[in-house]
Amino acid sequence: VSVENNNKKEALAIYPNHATSHITVTNMSGSINIYTVSGKLVFSQNATNGNSICNIQKLSAGIYFVKDSAGNTAKFIKQ
Repeated sequence: VSVENNNKKEALAIYPNHATSHITVTNMSGSINIYTVSGKLVFSQNATNGNSICNIQKLSAGIYFVKDSAGNTAKFIKQ
């Protein structure tokens, strides 16, 4: 007899994705860091677990990666 582990955490999600001024990060744990594709840290925000809104107006257009304190990652595009 086997028992499945149904306590899996939902994946980190970002919307809207293509964003211009703000993104909402859901299913996140702890702080949020945003990195360029080359790995440069360009944004950091302390947040509570769950959902967080990030102001990305100062970021240049391009592809970015969001990483939370638990190591979960997701990609978004800044227009």
